[in-house]
Amino acid sequence: MKIESDVLKFRIIAAQVRKAGLTAFLAVVLCSVSVTRTYARSLPFFCTEAGTVLDYERRYVSDGKLKWLHRMTMLEVDRIDSLHTAVRYESDFRRPGGKRLYGGPVRLRVEISDGNVNMNLAETLGAVLHNMFPKAALKSDGGITVLPAGLKPGDVLPDAHSTAHLLGMTYTVSVTERRVLRTETLETPAGRFGCVVVAEHKEEHAPVYNRSTTAYTWYCPGYGMIRHDTYDGDMRLQTTEQLVSVGRTDDLQTNGIR
Repeated sequence: MKIESDVLKFRIIAAQVRKAGLTAFLAVVLCSVSVTRTYARSLPFFCTEAGTVLDYERRYVSDGKLKWLHRMTMLEVDRIDSLHTAVRYESDFRRPGGKRLYGGPVRLRVEISDGNVNMNLAETLGAVLHNMFPKAALKSDGGITVLPAGLKPGDVLPDAHSTAHLLGMTYTVSVTERRVLRTETLETPAGRFGCVVVAEHKEEHAPVYNRSTTAYTWYCPGYGMIRHDTYDGDMRLQTTEQLVSVGRTDDLQTNGIR
């Protein structure tokens, strides 16, 4: 029967999503190029330099083993006017052995308005699922996640929700309880960064898949996500992803992730 066939297909989707951790795409990734980075309120929480490359490593906290490598590449920057900028970028995730996740690099877009970074959650979710299942009919809708300029401890950020319809099934993502906890200087293999720490709760729901997590993310103006910690429903730290290098596409010796 068609319903049974759709359920089977969605189980395949759910298994891939569970292994890959789809909400990794919901974190805003930012960048720039220097050795010691300071907290500069005048910069947006996103990179506006085309050709910049950010390399991340995500590891399991329990044993330190590598979960994946993540490369973000800023492709194009369109400076619409003095207050508005659009950035097209690419996220490429690979297993330690080199196998790509999500069907290969996913191309995404953010808009920066008067320093506020806006990401369309529905567009992002739809881009990831379409990349994984390019022949499947897909419809997605939802709101915008915002990283306002000049974040400071105590700020409460807007919630965001998105729904995707694929293969006769519905997949929903909600990002709630978003708040700025503190400022902190973070040491990483890529250098020292002055950051704000943002907490948020994420819920993913589907007929055969449910996931609840809490994330703490360190953001640096002009760079974006420097570190991303993921906790399970019982607030046990599961994985940590951090920036390990910042470079330029001109300097890359290969087309893939190291």
